[in-house]
Amino acid sequence: MEGNQGTLKMGDIIPVDIPVEMMVYVDTDGEMTPRHLRYEKEGGEKILISFARGDTIARGDYNYVGIKEKQYICSTVVDGIRTTLEIRYRVADQKWRIHRFL
Repeated sequence: MEGNQGTLKMGDIIPVDIPVEMMVYVDTDGEMTPRHLRYEKEGGEKILISFARGDTIARGDYNYVGIKEKQYICSTVVDGIRTTLEIRYRVADQKWRIHRFL
């Protein structure tokens, strides 16, 4: 995924609950582990964030008012700085989003 994606810089204003394109590893038990995510900034610039093995710090299942979600807390290096973010997967509609930066 080289080419036209931009670079995320610390200080960029990034809203919460950003829909993302996600690539995950799925093991033989069906457990997902985030590997890459990509989202589009205003103006159409594509941002790619990659996760190495071991970058998933925590995971959990949530049921909030009947909405089932899987939560992943991941840490990665963005623009030379270690960044932690919370990613959520909504089971019913199979959509991924960055819930928040921690």
